[in-house]
Amino acid sequence: MKLKQILSVLLLLTLLISCSSNSEGNLPEDLKELENLTVYTANETPMFQIELQESARIDDSNDVLLGRISGLKTDGTGRIFISDDVEKRINVYTPDGEFIKSLGRKGQGPGEFEYVHNLAVDESHVYAMDFSKNIINAYFLDTLEFDTTIPMYREDQRIDMLQGYFPTDFMVLSSDEILISFIKSFGQSDDESQKRVDYIFKSDRDGRIQSDPVLELEAAEAIVLRTDNSVSVFGAPFAFSVETELSPDQKIVVNRTDRFLFKLYDENGNYERAFYYPFPNKPLTRERALNQYDNENYRRAIRNYDLPETWPAIDSFLVDDEGRFWVATIIDDEEMFEWWVLDYQGNLLAKQTWPLSKRVEHVQNNFVYMREEDETGLVEVVKYQLFMLQNENSWRN
Repeated sequence: MKLKQILSVLLLLTLLISCSSNSEGNLPEDLKELENLTVYTANETPMFQIELQESARIDDSNDVLLGRISGLKTDGTGRIFISDDVEKRINVYTPDGEFIKSLGRKGQGPGEFEYVHNLAVDESHVYAMDFSKNIINAYFLDTLEFDTTIPMYREDQRIDMLQGYFPTDFMVLSSDEILISFIKSFGQSDDESQKRVDYIFKSDRDGRIQSDPVLELEAAEAIVLRTDNSVSVFGAPFAFSVETELSPDQKIVVNRTDRFLFKLYDENGNYERAFYYPFPNKPLTRERALNQYDNENYRRAIRNYDLPETWPAIDSFLVDDEGRFWVATIIDDEEMFEWWVLDYQGNLLAKQTWPLSKRVEHVQNNFVYMREEDETGLVEVVKYQLFMLQNENSWRN
């Protein structure tokens, strides 16, 4: 047998040994009965090293300002779409970073925005959400002209489960349907003992929502300040959230950020499989939690808040067009994230530490798009070509 074949067999055996069934020791009790769960070990060796080569850079030149980036996607031709929540528009660039035109503007008319968030691109359209109006604006990719407005919750449709809820995100399916995420607003007289849940509903392009949710998800933690006259809600970086992404094969990927656990569901909400890594969550102290805020009211709330013992394991994640998971993990160094790149089954491909000022926003066609901020606050979008170089240590281990 040739050396290359022997090495391939050894690598396969290593992967089979390192992965385990859900009967593996040290597995959290609530995961032991989870079906189709792949458990990896804490000391997995990355198979590759990441190398990035700069390909294009987008900044505030040419009189096109980058205000507050609220989304970044690319289409099949490599054009770059960046939503700007300050200028209330979507800027379109060539694959080389040259400005083409803007879509939308501030306003209440067709194709206009009060807020612009959460970009999505399919084969024919680019979409962006305006949560102040509970709509999605859709623009043709071929002409870059406005097409239609999709309501996220129609006034003529009443769904009892959604009373007190509002839409926060969406995912576009290849079936011409849309998955819409809803969270519940906080009220003055809410019963804090009641478990809060979020929903994902399926909708058609006319905004007609199916009567039953696709998924019911645990609501993210939030800190609530109630007075006699008001309710204030603020998020906390040390509290868990529940993040969702849509994979290229239309699976809904769900992660509760206090664990390195990813569950995959089909587009109708049927559970299919999961994978898990034991992860050493960073310890959290009250002093460190207080240091996140300057507002004295917020600090007062933190003093009375039942803090978790640790930070979340994961800050955020995305799934690229090849089904690879890009996961930003929280580590001891407060200025850094350690990014894990996994294949679609969860095998560890690579790890790379980048500063918080360099955030992976999008990956497609082996190009990585990063939002980068310098010490003066200047924000740029940098496009890098991605190279995955074989890690010699992965063969030895």
